[in-house]
Amino acid sequence: MGSVSQPPPQEVPEGMEDEARASVLAEERGILRNLAAAIIGIAPSLIYQWTSHGNIKVTSEGLVPISEVRRKTIEWHDKNSGKRAATDEGAIEAKIRGERAKASLAELELEERLGKVVSREAVQARLVDLFSMVKTRLTAMPDAYAAELAAKTDAQDVRAFLAKQIHSVLTILADEAEAGADASARDATTDTV
Repeated sequence: MGSVSQPPPQEVPEGMEDEARASVLAEERGILRNLAAAIIGIAPSLIYQWTSHGNIKVTSEGLVPISEVRRKTIEWHDKNSGKRAATDEGAIEAKIRGERAKASLAELELEERLGKVVSREAVQARLVDLFSMVKTRLTAMPDAYAAELAAKTDAQDVRAFLAKQIHSVLTILADEAEAGADASARDATTDTV
């Protein structure tokens, strides 16, 4: 089996987007054989056959360098289509980006099903519900407690009473938030079972 020595790591500028950073890392370290097969447009078993026969080089970690993916994509398409289909750098890179996007999406969907991530919309809806509940309870306080507060003459009594009522609202908020988190975790568990 052919092996490719690793080039020195390339510097990735700090502000570089994740996709560009991933591209530089893939160029340096290589990509998984299944991903290489998908980019070339062949069955994964053929990639494994090529690597075992030395027709495609792999790194010491068993990864396929991007340069090998480009070379085999060109060879494969030339051999099987009689023309240079998808041989320019842009088309190959576009295919690589597309496969990475599919893999990222599948990973994100799995994490969502496992309850590790939630949609932004679900979080926003939950926050709106919680803050509406707090607003309702706080705005009801003056009417609910005006008479009782008017009867109090000591500032410490008023302070203690208000602190108790505010603490009560905050406790309800915390309980509601925790109940929502527990329900989300239960939903994720039942979805995956």
